[in-house]
Amino acid sequence: MNSFPIISIEELQNCFDRVCNIYVSDKRKILEATERAMVGQISPYRITADTFENQITVIRNKIRRTADRLGQNLLIKIIEELYDYLLANGVIGVSQDNFLDNAFFNLSTDNKIRYRPNAEWEWEWRISVQEYDLEIKIGLRNKNYHINEIVPDHVLQYIQQSIIAFNNNRNAASLALISIALEGTLRDALHHLGYTYTYGAPTQDVYDISDMNIFPDPNGFRVSFPNAMPNNYSRYLTNPTDPTHHTCRIKRFQKGADFFLEIRSVSNIIDYWSSDNVVTPAIMNISGLGAAINIARNHANFLTDLDLPSDSDNVIQTVRNNLIHLSNNALLENVSTSSGTITLGDFIKDKNKVSDTILSITEAINSIYIRLSTNTL
Repeated sequence: MNSFPIISIEELQNCFDRVCNIYVSDKRKILEATERAMVGQISPYRITADTFENQITVIRNKIRRTADRLGQNLLIKIIEELYDYLLANGVIGVSQDNFLDNAFFNLSTDNKIRYRPNAEWEWEWRISVQEYDLEIKIGLRNKNYHINEIVPDHVLQYIQQSIIAFNNNRNAASLALISIALEGTLRDALHHLGYTYTYGAPTQDVYDISDMNIFPDPNGFRVSFPNAMPNNYSRYLTNPTDPTHHTCRIKRFQKGADFFLEIRSVSNIIDYWSSDNVVTPAIMNISGLGAAINIARNHANFLTDLDLPSDSDNVIQTVRNNLIHLSNNALLENVSTSSGTITLGDFIKDKNKVSDTILSITEAINSIYIRLSTNTL
């Protein structure tokens, strides 16, 4: 249960007291749920002949333990066991709605953890946008899923800090953090599907290098290729309608201490002047956020417009690249939005645009991790 934040002892006690009040007419159900919740532990709980009140006090003391979050984890499991029994058998005087209305932990004024009807623990945040509030909900755990943990802690940290930054009007930091959370999510999903990141791996096919001999000629230069090419030189510009020549463009560039020549506009000579033998095939390499979005949308095909609108891809990548590598000039970069093109600086100032982006990304993150947890990605 590492995805849960640390919940204060006071809040754990408050929640447990609310649950005890619901079961005031049948406290044994709490003892039975605790017994089931602690099966397999080194010191499992056993119902004794002592009074229910004394045994409830024993459980309350167990919930107060902070080492390794033992008390917190125990209460979470007790609530899960109580709810499972309630759904399967019913309990006199306890309704599903009443149970769920009391199964929550307040973390601060703008966020809480709540147990949902589908037996899922959700972390809820409230963000303020001008005169109204929006809710962001992130799944933490569902014991019925293939993987109990939903959104992992390493991603939750960035989501949480992004929301805190947004609520403190630090929009640039908020967007940068949420974009990191999205990349982490996509990397986890792609890794699950067999995609990896290999430093330096080519994302395009790498072709064989060939020799080219250059001879002086009275009219300039003469070139020849000692190795066979895909097309023989004898076929070059041989049709009656062919032009007398093709013009390419060439420039020098320096890399370290060496100079290289780059030839452009080569579509007419590429099969005469270079090999088509691939020596290193391209790899779907998760080199960054842009690559992760592209692979997830167009190759792995799990990121759809239902998860994250595709017209937000440009916005997210522009925001990510320029806010991670921040400068005054970066804020002048254009961002293409559904309402037109604006600068990144103006985008950051627009609370509605920023909140829309955060909400869309968090919904996508939650959706992807739920599918990972249920083995349906």
